[in-house]
Amino acid sequence: MHLLLSIILFVNLIRFSNQQDLSFVYNGFNQGQGGLLLDGLAKIQLPGGLLQLTDATAQQKGHAFFNRPFDFGSASSSQSLSFWTHFVCALVPKPGADGGHGIAFVLSSSKDLTQADPTQYLGLFNISTNGSPSSQILAIELDTVESAEFDDIDKNHVGIDENNLHSVVSAPASYYSDREGTNKSLTLLSGDPIQVWIDYEDTLLNVTLAPLRNQKPSKPLLSRNINLTSVFPDRKAFVGFSAATGSLISYQYILGWSFSTSRVSLQSLDFSKLPTVPRPKIPKKTSSLLIILLVILGLLVMAVLVGVCVYKRKKYAEVKEPWEKPYGPLRYTYKSLYKATGGFKRDGRLGKGGFGEVFKGTMPLVGDIAVKRLSHDAEQGMKQFVAEVVTMGSLQHKNLVPLLGFDDRGANLSATAAVGTIGYMALELTSSGTSTRTDVYAFGAFMLEVTCGRRPFDPEMPVEKRHLVKWVVECWKRGSLVDTIDRRLGGKFIPGEVEMVLKLGLFCTRIVPDSRPSMEQVVQYLNRHQMLPDLSPDTPGIGVSTPVLMRVPSLAITSTSGISSASPPSVSSSPANNSMFISHTIMYGDGR
Repeated sequence: MHLLLSIILFVNLIRFSNQQDLSFVYNGFNQGQGGLLLDGLAKIQLPGGLLQLTDATAQQKGHAFFNRPFDFGSASSSQSLSFWTHFVCALVPKPGADGGHGIAFVLSSSKDLTQADPTQYLGLFNISTNGSPSSQILAIELDTVESAEFDDIDKNHVGIDENNLHSVVSAPASYYSDREGTNKSLTLLSGDPIQVWIDYEDTLLNVTLAPLRNQKPSKPLLSRNINLTSVFPDRKAFVGFSAATGSLISYQYILGWSFSTSRVSLQSLDFSKLPTVPRPKIPKKTSSLLIILLVILGLLVMAVLVGVCVYKRKKYAEVKEPWEKPYGPLRYTYKSLYKATGGFKRDGRLGKGGFGEVFKGTMPLVGDIAVKRLSHDAEQGMKQFVAEVVTMGSLQHKNLVPLLGFDDRGANLSATAAVGTIGYMALELTSSGTSTRTDVYAFGAFMLEVTCGRRPFDPEMPVEKRHLVKWVVECWKRGSLVDTIDRRLGGKFIPGEVEMVLKLGLFCTRIVPDSRPSMEQVVQYLNRHQMLPDLSPDTPGIGVSTPVLMRVPSLAITSTSGISSASPPSVSSSPANNSMFISHTIMYGDGR
């Protein structure tokens, strides 16, 4: 029995010793991997024995853990939890690169961090595990990137992290000089070896830095009370290092490492045995003579290019004719508009109406433009065409896109026929011509189009929905007027206001011209300065939609965001009526 009790006591003593006493030292890693577990880019450079965590490879990470976990012991143990570690690291920038991410000393419940992301996560977390208590990670980061995502104080700081890269406490990298009695700054990403001490005893965690060969300063850089048993409920953790590159690259090295769960057992590092830090080769500077020659060559090339541009500009310059002087808008060349629209590409066509096609384009210093390419059969003099366009362009209003310009030399334009876009055109247009009432009709169709997100006339729709005016009235008769509203609004509207706009649109499109409101009244209705008259779906003239036949054999309208890009309706030889839509676009005559 005595022998059995002795054996049990001996086994427990060994177990207790294994749990509480973990101590090792690496004066360089020239003994090979030893007790280390490496993954990712981490490797040991032999024969020097330098532990390299990352290299010049982007979007990668590296880890190095001691292969035995740090066992805190049982919860009933009266012995306080503590550890001490001292290591030397070097963070070397890649020549020509703007810094890189730093490294972290890590206590982790798992030695497998392969699911962590590189870049600003330092190889510790990813977007889902960062901030999660289940991560069970305590890290002391030496960070060389200022990440706004984690509220970093600068791009040269030291922080203490608990399950999160938002540091619980951080400070700019520095060390206390006992000789001078003040803190002195320390550049982490200098390539010079840096000493780091991390002491944990009675829940107090201290982090201290100093240059190589300096004595340990009497004052730490960071101090924080942390309960490790709350971070690691299983009371076990692996100790090691983590680093990552991302798009910012630097070389991360560990030269030596000493660790112990007992202050007296912590072995000192032997600096004479530490490996040297390799420095990447800096590309040789180009000679001054070569630089001068390259600059001269560049200036000569630029001079030739400028000369060619000036020659072409003079060669292809258009002559401004005397009759153009009284008119303001700029005349654009066909070549410039061809380039602006990408050669009038079909996929850039915004719409097509009775006067031609509208194309989307982009011009320098102007931005996005709409180019309308006109097509007419009759003839009109160029001077009259320009005078008409300029008159339209003279209109200035906050709700009208300004007219930018119009040449081609010898172009012909006729605007005397009743042509336009189906759905915008009032029935009386072909018999009595244009008037303010036909414009009201067009505006009513436009209000319905914007509210419903549909074209006034869409031949691709079923017959009962083809004419927007008739379809809205039919929905009104069924008591479902709200169902006509564009679903892309996502219900973000006031039903009463939208119903008023729909009814006003129907009011403006009544079949009898004199029964339509004036534009002055329309504005009063929209501004709620005047109430709409009592209307119903059975009001005479409401919802009558008869297509207007035109000389154009087929029409197609393309829409953007549910609103037709083609021009609103009726046009005659009167510039006042044309200006409502011509001022929206750059006009180009001759039908090209």
